[in-house]
Amino acid sequence: MPKTQKQQRQLQQAIADALADHDMSSTWPQNTIWIGASWNPISKHWEWDDGTTIGEVRWASGQPSSSANQTHEPFLCMVADGHVHDSEAPYSFGVMCEKGTSTLSRPVLTTPQPPQPPQPAAKRFAPTASNGNMRFSYTFLGFSAAEEARSKCEQSGHHLAMPKTESEQSDLSASVSKLFESGEMSKKWPNNTLWLGGRWNSASSRWEWDDGTEITHAAWAPGQPSAAKQQEKEPWLCMQMQSGGRVHDSDAPWLFGVMCQQETTQTGKRVVLRKMKDSSPAANRRMLRVPTLEQHAVTWVKGAISANCNEACQSVGSCVEEEWAWPQSAADFEALVLPRTSHACQVREGGSPYDPSTSGSDCRWRGSRDLAAPAVARCALQAPQRTSRFCPCHGVQQVWT
Repeated sequence: MPKTQKQQRQLQQAIADALADHDMSSTWPQNTIWIGASWNPISKHWEWDDGTTIGEVRWASGQPSSSANQTHEPFLCMVADGHVHDSEAPYSFGVMCEKGTSTLSRPVLTTPQPPQPPQPAAKRFAPTASNGNMRFSYTFLGFSAAEEARSKCEQSGHHLAMPKTESEQSDLSASVSKLFESGEMSKKWPNNTLWLGGRWNSASSRWEWDDGTEITHAAWAPGQPSAAKQQEKEPWLCMQMQSGGRVHDSDAPWLFGVMCQQETTQTGKRVVLRKMKDSSPAANRRMLRVPTLEQHAVTWVKGAISANCNEACQSVGSCVEEEWAWPQSAADFEALVLPRTSHACQVREGGSPYDPSTSGSDCRWRGSRDLAAPAVARCALQAPQRTSRFCPCHGVQQVWT
């Protein structure tokens, strides 16, 4: 932290010595070191790592380059000539450690990490859904950078929160509310923000959940994603809870909240399945019986090609429109349906209102029920040509044998 001209001269002499001994070089990035300073987005000024405000800075020409939005490049570095630049985190610049008041140690190449806040003990939340069908519980593991957050959840056999539907976002928000009440999260940035289990896939040029499925809808905050023109700079997703759960893109080093998501038992949807035999005119259909704790049973039917679910359910009862009756995940669809229908296919996310459906070689499990998606009367939707819908039906009065 070269706060005075004397300290700046001492630092430049230490850099010159490192260059002479070939510990550094005259070419970028080996001619650059990190400085113990960063941008404070709350107070909107540069600070030394001891919390004191930086007065004058010997900026290089055109620096700071991200003054219009300094959070994009919130760290400071110095090149061998003593001029200062702002920078994002990933670069491996030299690390010159300051000892006492006058001694500087030789640099090693690394990347900066923000200071670590105290880590609370893991706390598990299982909010109660109004319909008794809560699908996930959540465990809070403190604050970490993006990649470390994923590692923490994976070590416990879970994953970062992936609120794919409006109800899942509501469940997550209910859990976070308890953290605000206990003081473990706060209304001030960055402790009001959670990492989400989603990231930018530069190969396919799309946002994806960490399970590989495409993110088709996101509750973006105004002006987000802020790095849309060069998304690789901010390839991670986070959610600011104080802004109504709005989504932002972000670079990696920020210490946001880590909320791990895990499956929980649903009391309203214990599933028992069996395969039914074909008969004409219902050839190429499979029926899956799904008893629930409702007053009626639900029967899964694979409809005829291009049929809607009202038509597919005629031999059984009527189509169930309520959301609880439809698949909630690819794992549900793959584990409960395919092994019992003799229908081999590649499971994909889908996202069309007529899903879940199959075109023979592909199966798509998710209908249009994600965040910000309009409500759709799903039962009456026709399947496209060469496509059959999977439909949940009321009643088990008639059974194909």
